[in-house]
Amino acid sequence: MYNHRYRFELATLNGIVEMMAAGAIVLAHKSGGPKMDIIDEGETGFLASDIDSYATTMRQILEMKSDERQQIRERARESVDRFSTINFEKRFMEPLDKILSN
Repeated sequence: MYNHRYRFELATLNGIVEMMAAGAIVLAHKSGGPKMDIIDEGETGFLASDIDSYATTMRQILEMKSDERQQIRERARESVDRFSTINFEKRFMEPLDKILSN
């Protein structure tokens, strides 16, 4: 039976958002979407770009105090609300509503 507190996965961008919403501490590649739009490094998750930085960051996460990890989890959960269907629809429709109302 798999019963380990830490789980490492190769994730898609949606997967990263889903893991953050589920309360996981995410360590993602320091490029593209995770870097630009999803993770606020050290606040809502972590980023790494090579083997050494992945290893260093994993150690940092594992050595954090429980309350520090909990704060990151909570901030991550709050931050992914912007990706909800309702919020996405609002951001998508606002400019269209302006165009259509003119």
